Amino acid sequence: MPTVAIVEESSLLPERVLAAAHDFSERRSKIFSAVQPKYFEVHSSGDHSADVTEGTKSGPVYNWERCD
Repeated sequence: MPTVAIVEESSLLPERVLAAAHDFSERRSKIFSAVQPKYFEVHSSGDHSADVTEGTKSGPVYNWERCD
């Protein structure tokens, strides 16, 4: 399974950044503007994981991502 590592500098507290990354509620599209609610589906979630599909329209093309 591929792993993606993301590195970004921020003045925000690490806890706040991780809380946003782990938020799979209806607020996700407000936190991450590229996530479109119409193409967002939580298949399952637990205390330490979530199975999620996110779709983003980029011009005439849709980019789909399913992550666990």
